[in-house]
Amino acid sequence: MSAAVLNLTVEQNASFEGVLTLSDGSTALPSNVSGVVAKMAIVALYGRPPLISLSSPSNGLIVHDSTDHISDPSSVTINLTAAQTTGLAVLPSVTVNPPKATYYYDLILEYPSGWVTRLVQGTIIVIGGATSD
Repeated sequence: MSAAVLNLTVEQNASFEGVLTLSDGSTALPSNVSGVVAKMAIVALYGRPPLISLSSPSNGLIVHDSTDHISDPSSVTINLTAAQTTGLAVLPSVTVNPPKATYYYDLILEYPSGWVTRLVQGTIIVIGGATSD
C-alpha cells in the first residue's frame, strides 16, 4: 500500500491540530493500533535534517484506538505548537500577501511486530504571520 498524499496548510505563529483517520474507505485501518508508535518529520528539502520531529505518545502525535472512546478510533492527532510553527521560516514577499513557504512531511507507523509503514506524506504550506510572541 502506498502512502496517501495529504497536503496541509499551517499558519505561522499559531498552534495547529489535525486528525488523520486511518481508513481505506470502507473500514478503519488497521483494526488494532495498540502499541503503535507514530513518527513525523517536517523538512525544507528531502535528504536534509528535519526542522520539526514529532512522535507518539507525548511529542506532538497521539495514536488513538477503540479504547480511547473518541469519535475517530484508529486515528492519529497531529499537534504543532505556536513556537514550532514560528520556526518555519516564511520569506517576505512583495508579490504574495501573505507570504507562503512550502515544506514536506511524512508520517510513519511502527508496529510492535517491527513492521513499519508510511501512512501519509505531502506538502505543508505555511502562511506567514505578522504577529508573534
